[in-house]
Amino acid sequence: METDNVCMFIPTRETQEPIHIVNFVLETMPQYPDNQRTLSYYRTHFVLEGQGILRCGKSEIHLHEGDVFFCLPAVTYSLESLGSFKYAYTSFLGSRANYLLHRFRINEKNCVFRGFGELKELWEEGIACSQNVADLKSESILLYTFAEIGTKYYPVEDKNREQTAAHAVKRYIDKHFSDCDLSLKTLASELSYHPKYISALFKTVFKIGISDYLNTVRTQNACALMQQGFSEVKNIAFLCGFNDPLYFSKVFKAKIGMTPREYVKSIQLKKNN
Repeated sequence: METDNVCMFIPTRETQEPIHIVNFVLETMPQYPDNQRTLSYYRTHFVLEGQGILRCGKSEIHLHEGDVFFCLPAVTYSLESLGSFKYAYTSFLGSRANYLLHRFRINEKNCVFRGFGELKELWEEGIACSQNVADLKSESILLYTFAEIGTKYYPVEDKNREQTAAHAVKRYIDKHFSDCDLSLKTLASELSYHPKYISALFKTVFKIGISDYLNTVRTQNACALMQQGFSEVKNIAFLCGFNDPLYFSKVFKAKIGMTPREYVKSIQLKKNN
């Protein structure tokens, strides 16, 4: 019987460095909310049975059998058992670990993934494996779990989702351009995206860089203020989000073709004619 061959080409990713597995643990002891922890590495947990509560930052998330949840470096968290609560976890670090968390947008606001009951046997096998293959087994379980999260939660590269993210960045800039501390770093933090991701995405969607767009919005609003009668360059700069009047003047001239003072004079001349 003839069969058709199937070939899947694997796209090149940013890094193929291995993940370093620190441990693979079965936790059966009761957990209490006052036992707060802060890690120096990543942890992926799988709920084997029972229920619990994850408290992370300002979030309080109920956990159930089959849930996968992540705890992140330098983010304080606590767990609370609700009756029988048993879970396994693996701790890991490394540059590929950082990449995978960014790839699947895992952060303290997006750290619980539900509906993976089919992985229970796999995680139980990992706990029971022999020591001489523990490193291979734990790494393969971790990567397979990431793959299942990607399959279930991100089945295809959704262009609508990318458009939504890019427009969210644009709306945030349009609303907060007057904030002198607004930057790529603060945008990424406020919207829970990696800085490189939103920088590249914004330029792809709008054909302009984030910094360039921010300066354009600020300059346009400076022109509007001048049209309304504002003439003090220092005040206009601060009102439009520039904490350095000299830099404001440089940006303004590059965008408009004249200095702020020249622009103010041109408005006054038009009014007098």
